[in-house]
Amino acid sequence: MKRMHVISVCLLVFLFFAGCQTLGGASESADIARAWRQHRRGNYKFAMWDFEHALKHNPQSAEAYFGLAVIYEDLGDYSKTKQHFLKAVELDPRYSFLYYDVGSNKLESADIRRGWRERARNNYDQAITTFKLALEKTPQSAEAYIGLGNIYEDKKDYNQALKYYSKAIEIKPKSGYFWLRGDVWRRRNDCERAIEDYTSAITKDPSFAAAHTDRGFCYMSMGKYETALADYKKALELVPSNDQRPYAIRVRTIALKAISDIQKKTLK
Repeated sequence: MKRMHVISVCLLVFLFFAGCQTLGGASESADIARAWRQHRRGNYKFAMWDFEHALKHNPQSAEAYFGLAVIYEDLGDYSKTKQHFLKAVELDPRYSFLYYDVGSNKLESADIRRGWRERARNNYDQAITTFKLALEKTPQSAEAYIGLGNIYEDKKDYNQALKYYSKAIEIKPKSGYFWLRGDVWRRRNDCERAIEDYTSAITKDPSFAAAHTDRGFCYMSMGKYETALADYKKALELVPSNDQRPYAIRVRTIALKAISDIQKKTLK
């Protein structure tokens, strides 16, 4: 996932991830930041060591597993790439729809990975060119459309972001793709359409806790407190207190705060 590179750097940390940053503490974060710097310089051995050291601080670090997957893909070890990427997805399900073709050496995938890498460096024009090159080779590449949508969302060109996310959904109506488009509608303060997409994401994947919290946010902003409360409570059911993944901790933190805020509002 050179694209993964991206994903990770941006990653999510990028985008999303709003919630994709590691939660294991300063030591883990320092290891991961250093690992990505080493990776960009091509120092794979040292990057791998830093990611593994981060896992000693926090065995639940999805980004550290993601980083190892990126390195193994760069080294051509696709079996280990898949192994580490699946572990990252287990810890934070959102990694699964940022890039699907992990461990593949197809030509299209190389273009997509290169596009994500340019995006991570904020070389948006080059990233756009590279994703479009992937589309010339494979016009039905949902992953390339997602990459384009992600870049335009970063650029705050929401009309373009919606266009590309919608095209990806036409090709692959994945739960995560609806969630990404829902976030754009939310950024445009169009909560009704955001709710439609979050609902589609939940319909396709009822275990998608983050979609519940985001839909709850929209209902809350519309003053529909009881409906919002139901979403936040559902999110808590999906990530019980014994689930210590960083993703789960973040979802619980958001849901518990929102529930508290709603209770304060409704008790006035």
